[in-house]
Amino acid sequence: MHPGFQSAEAKRARENAGSPSPSVPLRTVGIVGGVAVSLFVIRSAWRLLRASLFRGEASAVKEECKGQLVDLLPKESSELINEFEATTTITFYKGEKIEEAIKFLEERVRDIVKANPWLAGRLVKKNGMYMLEIPEDDNSSSSRSFAVLDREAVKLSQKTHYPDIHRIISVAKVKKGCETVDTDEPLFKVSVVRDEVSPDDSFALVVSLSHTLGDGHTFYSVYKMLSQGSDTKVTKLNAERKQWFTAAEEKSFGKAETGFWFQSSWIPSFMLAQLRMTLTGYRCETGAFYINEEWVAAEKKRWKAKLESENKSANNNNDTKAGKKPAQFVSTNDVVTSWWFNLYGNSLAGMAINCRSRVEGCLDSDAGNYEHFMVYRRRDYATPALIRQSVQNLRRSADPPTPLPSFSELLLNGSTMTIISNWASFYGDVELDGCTQQLHLPVYDYEGETMPGQALVVLFRPRAGELALMFAAPTGSMEKIKLQDAVGSPLPINLHN
Repeated sequence: MHPGFQSAEAKRARENAGSPSPSVPLRTVGIVGGVAVSLFVIRSAWRLLRASLFRGEASAVKEECKGQLVDLLPKESSELINEFEATTTITFYKGEKIEEAIKFLEERVRDIVKANPWLAGRLVKKNGMYMLEIPEDDNSSSSRSFAVLDREAVKLSQKTHYPDIHRIISVAKVKKGCETVDTDEPLFKVSVVRDEVSPDDSFALVVSLSHTLGDGHTFYSVYKMLSQGSDTKVTKLNAERKQWFTAAEEKSFGKAETGFWFQSSWIPSFMLAQLRMTLTGYRCETGAFYINEEWVAAEKKRWKAKLESENKSANNNNDTKAGKKPAQFVSTNDVVTSWWFNLYGNSLAGMAINCRSRVEGCLDSDAGNYEHFMVYRRRDYATPALIRQSVQNLRRSADPPTPLPSFSELLLNGSTMTIISNWASFYGDVELDGCTQQLHLPVYDYEGETMPGQALVVLFRPRAGELALMFAAPTGSMEKIKLQDAVGSPLPINLHN
């Protein structure tokens, strides 16, 4: 999930505005930028209102469509998620059997789509609702999901300037939901591009899935099916949405928190942040480092001993909180998340949590956005143990409990937040016979999509057994992060020309 999104309209307005010309008064540029963003806000508010009015009528439209029409989850039909960039990764390979690998991938994509025809579907809008139309003939539709890109048109190598990759491979990326609705734009793409420098023995694999179709768990469930490994099987995922999930999410995490990121109170804050980007040409600072796993192991060991002592003392004194499970250990994610949040100390932070196996009835085989975006305040992320408790209990765990930000807080400081998303737990290498994986990376327009005050980080695995982070944060972050024991050496990518 990308809470740091910019709307397509606002982003285009910012890019078109550019830097203020000496002949154009700054006030005029501000007014133009403000009007552009305001129009987007009004349009989005109308979309949300219209969607709520027609939600009950969506099922009546199914008979008008060819193929199967699937009701999406309410959050998947929201304008927020449909403004998110698709989940996209790029994986670099070296090997002597490139042609064989390409042939295998083409056949494997066909098998995956045959087992999961929803991947060849398209987004449609009926009475104000986003819905998924699954084609009757998945064989012909699967051809849209695989491509070998012309290396003369798509010039790419592992040494390509990372901030340019998202633009260079734009033809391989699925568009935002709002840009694909009621079109034949594919929602799932697998593309191969031969290396610009060494086309005979190096290539990149690009996989892209619309965020409207699924979360990180869904993405990697499909991604791992591409592997030629002996234990890899093409499996059918359940694309029928469990409409009871919204109520179950509200019951598990609380109604106020579940709706927190979707409330209209965000509009003024995002409007001001986007206007600031238009006027100042703000660009965040980006970086990528391996995680120092020796530091992580030491922190986990230290906290395990501390928690054992605290829990023993609490049990002896009958000092346990009713209905609240104490943390028995901390995970790598707990340690890194608490570290990242405390590094910036913002009053608002967020972390995506996979609800499968945590909310009853949500299974690993379920495709869709079965994730919850947990809200944290400063006292909630003070220690790795508090992060662990929040995941166990599905609630913020500071004592006494922290309140959600008020409207005035969001208005004044809503865009200043720290965000973490962990892709590492879902990952698995895509093995290809005769080829060796060099590096796996998330692809995201960090510089264009990160608003002032935001500090975003993604945890991922460059290869199995390796853990890394990629961040987009305010200016000065690179020097700050390089001094931290939590990080090791930089990733072998070209981040700064």
